[in-house]
Amino acid sequence: MGAAASPARPCEVQVRLEDSTLEGCSPMMLFWHVPVGAVVAEGQGLCEVETAKSVVLVCAPASGTLAEICVESGEPIAPGQVLGRITLSRAGPADGTVVRVETAGDPDVDRR
Repeated sequence: MGAAASPARPCEVQVRLEDSTLEGCSPMMLFWHVPVGAVVAEGQGLCEVETAKSVVLVCAPASGTLAEICVESGEPIAPGQVLGRITLSRAGPADGTVVRVETAGDPDVDRR
């Protein structure tokens, strides 16, 4: 008998900084607004990164579940480095919880 087929793996989206954000600076991860396992909406603020000129709010590129944090608070960020991964899914968590962070009106936060 052959081995059982493994279940289909859900699609993942990588969370990264825009290349223009990294020009001429050494960015540092400040903190994550959401923990691994949280359901996030596209455009939702995930983490804040400090650059030489500002603090940048990195937003979710897609809706899904934050599956992995690749850069912890206080760690430097290299060009092209993946900050985290979002698993895309059709269904949300059993309790329907969506974690949201509102930073509107904060002049020191640059939404990307």
